[in-house]
Amino acid sequence: MQISFTASAIRFIGVISLLIALFCAGRIAVNYYLLADYPTTGVLSIATSYAGYPGPYEIDCELSRPFYTNPDGSTREVTDEEKRIDTLRTESCIKNARDTRLGSLYADIATGSFFTVIGAGILLLKRYIIVEA
Repeated sequence: MQISFTASAIRFIGVISLLIALFCAGRIAVNYYLLADYPTTGVLSIATSYAGYPGPYEIDCELSRPFYTNPDGSTREVTDEEKRIDTLRTESCIKNARDTRLGSLYADIATGSFFTVIGAGILLLKRYIIVEA
């Protein structure tokens, strides 16, 4: 029995999709269970415009505090209102970093699920997709 080129191509796409899904599942498991914090970039960050930017970190929130100076350039004491604003700004920044990590986890799970469904669907339903003449 000779397999047509179309059947081979569809089988190839299904197998590749399942391999990508397996890769995603492995990376998600490693990122979730072995790393202290889930990364802010996805497991398949191929098609992102900021692929080199790792995303916000909580340490960035702690380090990005403003300096308060007098008009002559010397530093001055921080007022209670400025301390409160700095605290709110830092808490908001940390929350955004954590939300980015959580969003990245959900996007990774969705990506892995997508490739699993596509790959399994193609391989299971290929007899209905391919119509032999």
